[in-house]
Amino acid sequence: MDYAIILIFLALGMGSLIRSMGANLLLVPGDLIDARFNNFVLEHVYQWFTGRVTSLWDTLFYYPYPMTFAFSDNLLGSAPFYAAVRAIGFSRETAFQAWYLFGYLLNYLSAAFVLRRLRLNPLAIGTGAFFFAFGLPMFAQENHPQLVYRCFVPLVCYLLWEFARRPRLWKAVLFLAALTWQFYFTIYIGFFLVLMLIVLLFTLPFRMPVAGIDGTGSGADHSNLRRRIVHALRFWPERAGTAWRQSGAAQKVFFLLGIAFCLVMLVLLFRPYLAVSELYGLGRNRDEVRSMLPRLGSYFLSDSAIFSGNFLPTMPMRHEHQLFPGVGAALLILIGLLWKGLSDRDGFRRGHLIALGALMLLTLCVGGQSLYFLFYQAPGFNSIRAVSRIQLVFMWPMAVMIGFVADALLSVKSAVFRGRLTAALLITLLLAESLLYQHMSHSKIEGQARVDELHRRAELAIERAGVADPILLIHWKSGDSWMLTAVDAMLVSQEMGIPTLNGYSGNAPKTPFMEWEQNCETLPGALDDYGMRAEAFTGLEDLNIRRRIIPLRFLECVPARIRLQ
Repeated sequence: MDYAIILIFLALGMGSLIRSMGANLLLVPGDLIDARFNNFVLEHVYQWFTGRVTSLWDTLFYYPYPMTFAFSDNLLGSAPFYAAVRAIGFSRETAFQAWYLFGYLLNYLSAAFVLRRLRLNPLAIGTGAFFFAFGLPMFAQENHPQLVYRCFVPLVCYLLWEFARRPRLWKAVLFLAALTWQFYFTIYIGFFLVLMLIVLLFTLPFRMPVAGIDGTGSGADHSNLRRRIVHALRFWPERAGTAWRQSGAAQKVFFLLGIAFCLVMLVLLFRPYLAVSELYGLGRNRDEVRSMLPRLGSYFLSDSAIFSGNFLPTMPMRHEHQLFPGVGAALLILIGLLWKGLSDRDGFRRGHLIALGALMLLTLCVGGQSLYFLFYQAPGFNSIRAVSRIQLVFMWPMAVMIGFVADALLSVKSAVFRGRLTAALLITLLLAESLLYQHMSHSKIEGQARVDELHRRAELAIERAGVADPILLIHWKSGDSWMLTAVDAMLVSQEMGIPTLNGYSGNAPKTPFMEWEQNCETLPGALDDYGMRAEAFTGLEDLNIRRRIIPLRFLECVPARIRLQ
């Protein structure tokens, strides 16, 4: 029965996502730009797995600039799930849908596993796990599907807490392995998770029971306070020492090999990004980061929810500030904050709550100022543009609080009926807000039709031009943005195995101009300039970009290549 309740919550969440994909699963989550860009990334990794492309980090867009795959998240940790579906014959878009759904499934199962280990009521487990996997802030980021895979957030936090309670070397290995894999899922979530772990490293020692001291950490005299501080300072070294002493030789070897393997994997992941950052001089300026730091109003904003935040004033990058957890979730969290006798599990709930509060304070932007900028020059901080996405990690301590409050309401001894009725109403509201969410999607047919049309035109133009080593350059058409056209061009390039000057990613080379606002008269000079800059940057010679280019849609020049001679 316990498992049945948990599975019902899972079925509701997954069912709502599948339903949002329409009849015959013809709708793909997200828009025609970012969603399809992530589909391109997954397809690139799949083609690398299968040997169709020889270089992982060099792609065919932004030709001839190197290592362009490191301009964004690479999705290496989750790409095998996509590749498995592609390998059995499904289309690019269908494999993307399966990959997307599997991420939500893993998120729910990991949260439910941890909450069950905390011995909560099955209804409370289902509610907390449902919020973590299917909560409003996650749906608000459905146009950025690279952020879906967060399943190691609950597991990593739980393993740290478990090591604090009962230190064992194998737990440390699993902790680092899970954290490493989360970085391979998405660097954004990995970075935010590390911030939460840093706070937990400080808070958990103060929440753990200490002999002779009140377990709440609020000792009345200075002696108790000093003892707790000394205990906190010694806590992790003592835990590490205990784990080492209690392990045999084989376990110690496994521990050392496991740690070494994880560190090597992290180096292999980050080395290309560090190289690209140095090569292209990448970084985020303060104004760009400031525009996506959470405001107080961000936590009340959810434009696509049934209880909309449209009454809030306009803010920059509004689509990145959809952080409202929902009325049901907010009320459950508020009850938890006001409930003095709310249960805990050796500091698990309180430690997560403190970490949530500390990181909300760290990232909050008030009047254009934020504590976040105190760390702006630290490694990683100035590379993160959309800091508001930290809410996707915040959803875990929120889910913990929601689970504990629901558990307490369902098991309260006095006024049982009112407690259970309150829990039922708030849980129903939490579910309804997610199940009735207005999802964003695009048609498979429309997306593929755009690519097919350009594919046909490119084949015809290449045949007419008689160029052996062509390069595609596609101008946007009326009503389309350069970004949409760039993604179209990237997908056509990927299908045909032909490079393109077009490109769209989290970063870009500074030398090419992205929108190609040229007509047939100005295009030859622009291509000469592009070629000289590219040759100077890459050190390559005789690229002959102007001779090799196959321009499409440049004001419908007839024929386009005649004007390039």
